[in-house]
Amino acid sequence: MTNGMERPGLNNYTYHFHRVDIRFVGGDPNAEISAEGESEDYTNYYTDITGEAGATFIRSYSTVTYTNVWPNVDVRFNSTDEGFKYDVIVRPGGDLSGVRFRVDGAEVSESLKGRLVFTWADGSMEEMIPDSWVENGRRKERVNAQYRLDGNKQFGFAVDRPIDGTLVIDPTYLLSWSTYYGGSGSESSGDVAVDGSGNVYMCGYTSSAANIATLNAHDVTYSAISDGMIVKFNASGPRAWGTYYGGTGSDACAALVAHPSGYVVAGGRTTSTSVMATAGAHQSVKSTGEDGFLAKFTTTGLRIWGTYYGGMAATRSTTWTWAPTKA
Repeated sequence: MTNGMERPGLNNYTYHFHRVDIRFVGGDPNAEISAEGESEDYTNYYTDITGEAGATFIRSYSTVTYTNVWPNVDVRFNSTDEGFKYDVIVRPGGDLSGVRFRVDGAEVSESLKGRLVFTWADGSMEEMIPDSWVENGRRKERVNAQYRLDGNKQFGFAVDRPIDGTLVIDPTYLLSWSTYYGGSGSESSGDVAVDGSGNVYMCGYTSSAANIATLNAHDVTYSAISDGMIVKFNASGPRAWGTYYGGTGSDACAALVAHPSGYVVAGGRTTSTSVMATAGAHQSVKSTGEDGFLAKFTTTGLRIWGTYYGGMAATRSTTWTWAPTKA
């Protein structure tokens, strides 16, 4: 329970994952592995693989280095506040042309901007080389490094001139954007959807009286206990609009779908006896106990219609799938 409200549909979500493996081509399987930046906390794992004893007191590290993956070439993995990245370190005597990676689970290509693009059936991600340099004693000189593709499954690197010293190539994965969303209370995200233009929609619930809704959206005022919330972000990350959705009871949006044209339909559960439904909708009066609700909004965050949906027992909406049909 949170602020007197049960989190909606917590056990009814289906998560889909896609795994991409990047392997060393022709690398030494016995390369030395060293770690730095040990975490203070640890994790215990109990799975079918570990058995009843489990794998316990497992620490995480901020830096893991594979030394001599290829002769005089190391690969260093880093986890920082900016995210995950890796470095390819070619020491004197190493051969950059022999450094190759194979991608399993995705195809690779190079964009017009020189970025490496990993593509699979339901998604993609990009990687770029923002910085590369040569270290020679105390001197550090930048060099231009580029990707070198071998078909659609393997890639390596090339530089624009001979190297005298230790070469460090510093690729990084690109995150389009990310954001917090909340105020001084508690928030929880129930569902996320994307429309045909790349705009992103999120729904959930909130107990914050500010920082949630925007002017001229459907409901700009926090009601009581907990309200549902719906927010739209432009494809590049800025908020387009946000609205509360709730009355004097306990309300939460658990799921939503975005039509390719941009209108959005949200659903969830409510104990509020007013403001949730519109006249002429399927069910304009709340039943006893807890009802489900549906509401449809315009591309600018104004409600088109809303309805209760429920009988004498508790009813709630959890997850949907948008499946448009051809006209």
